[in-house]
Amino acid sequence: MNWRALRVMLEKEFKQIWRDKLVSRMLFISPLLQLVVLSSAATFEVTRATLWVVDQDRTPTATALVNRLTASGRFAVVGGSVTAAPGEQALRDGTASTVLTIPPEFSADLQTSRRASVQLVMNAVNGSQAGVTQGYAAQIITRFAAEQESAVTIANVPSVR
Repeated sequence: MNWRALRVMLEKEFKQIWRDKLVSRMLFISPLLQLVVLSSAATFEVTRATLWVVDQDRTPTATALVNRLTASGRFAVVGGSVTAAPGEQALRDGTASTVLTIPPEFSADLQTSRRASVQLVMNAVNGSQAGVTQGYAAQIITRFAAEQESAVTIANVPSVR
């Protein structure tokens, strides 16, 4: 197709659009309406994630970490156990969206080597929500580790679902 024919066709189409008042109004009103109505629907903020805690350490330091997560207002503890099986079940049945596992010797590792690990298992059915939740948890845990003058690493595990 040559450029002259394309130019002529585009001119004809634009003239047609501007002649028809309904089409010209729809051309501008439709995107504006979508912008206003749908802008609030596309948010990635997670206001509250449900958290199951598998605390195998059961020390004040582990409790302080859990308290830090809940104090942020982003996490609500819905249950806890010493073994991983109840946490996995909570993920499967939808009771919890995140399982935090604090391993045995967490507190001792922080005190001796200044390094410790925790595990976050997330329900990733809604991938963007899981990613945002993981980001919130990572920030809180990193700040907690800085205050303890140590490093806490986070092991992420794919969803159980």
